[in-house]
Amino acid sequence: MTNATEGTQPSAQSLKRYMQFKSYAFMYEKLFETRFATTDEDREQAFQVRYEVYCAEYGFEEAQKFSDKMEQDAFDQQAQHALLIHKPSQRTVGTVRIIPPNMRDLGLSFPLQEAFQCSQLANPDNVKRMCEISRLCILKDFRGKSSFASKKNEEEEKTARDKICDVLASKLIKLGPIGLLRSCYEMSLNRKLDSACAVLETRLIRSLERLGIVCERIGPVIDYHGKRQPIIIDFMSTANSMRSQNKAIWEMITYGGRLQQRGNLVREHNNLIGAAFTETFLNEDTVRQTPSALVL
Repeated sequence: MTNATEGTQPSAQSLKRYMQFKSYAFMYEKLFETRFATTDEDREQAFQVRYEVYCAEYGFEEAQKFSDKMEQDAFDQQAQHALLIHKPSQRTVGTVRIIPPNMRDLGLSFPLQEAFQCSQLANPDNVKRMCEISRLCILKDFRGKSSFASKKNEEEEKTARDKICDVLASKLIKLGPIGLLRSCYEMSLNRKLDSACAVLETRLIRSLERLGIVCERIGPVIDYHGKRQPIIIDFMSTANSMRSQNKAIWEMITYGGRLQQRGNLVREHNNLIGAAFTETFLNEDTVRQTPSALVL
């Protein structure tokens, strides 16, 4: 939804789009949830989804390397993962991860740094407040018009309510990537990180930009799990952009603005710490004088 300028009323069409998405978002939250992977079992579910998508479906990774059918790499040890859960079946149908900076060697923080060379990813001041978003995927069986099988596998055993939920889920799964990106936003803020890098298909980048997500292209299209382009997403700029361009999406991703408020505190915190480093004033007295309101 594109907001009207201050002092004017939004058009009837804009209000209709806003209310329509709000109803979709409400139903989506009833059928799906995202949660952080906090146990070994959770992480294994994430790796299994990745195997199905990256190995079995697309062949981006060699399936024979993963005899346990769990796709993993060396960065998973430091990564934080989120799961997309289909509530009626309690099945994990999607996943994403964020990789925080490697403070011991910022130049070896992200897989993207190995695949692509650019000044933004080589600058330690940028990298130390950034994460990489990667391995965002949803199972093939749960994309598009596919069937959402509940625990009652036999079609004839399903109630009318089950079948209606299946139809709704097959349409609302399109909001799944937004739910996973919201988890990335939240996980990043928990680690006081205010931006993210990623390498995405160009059509996906355009789709994100239509939602109001600000994608700074930092290089040309490269061959990286297919034809993709590296980008940086600044969370503050994105939150401001979404609020003005598509308020319904902004409300969903920021939990009605609560995450944006936290993001503003994280940005202020990082700017203070960065200035302290720059001016060589980072000592015990400086740390003690950091405003308590910025401790998140």
